[in-house]
Amino acid sequence: MEKTLRKSEEFCSSLLNNSPNPIILINLDTSVRYVNPALEGLTGFSSAELIGCKAPYPWWTEETGPHRAQAYRSRIRSTA
Repeated sequence: MEKTLRKSEEFCSSLLNNSPNPIILINLDTSVRYVNPALEGLTGFSSAELIGCKAPYPWWTEETGPHRAQAYRSRIRSTA
């Protein structure tokens, strides 16, 4: 059972890390849990810089960041 779980985790990790599409996982408090290399390339920020960041995220503009952050929080509250 452990071996099967480990193989499944390795497969999922490989899919996320090798996807050409930007992927971000966000916790309920809007903090960044995971970003893949494609998102790093798109934003110019490393995963080390982004993990733990909360909305508004550093790649958002000053004009839209606060509005988007509020929208994220509202959406999360309505679905949690």
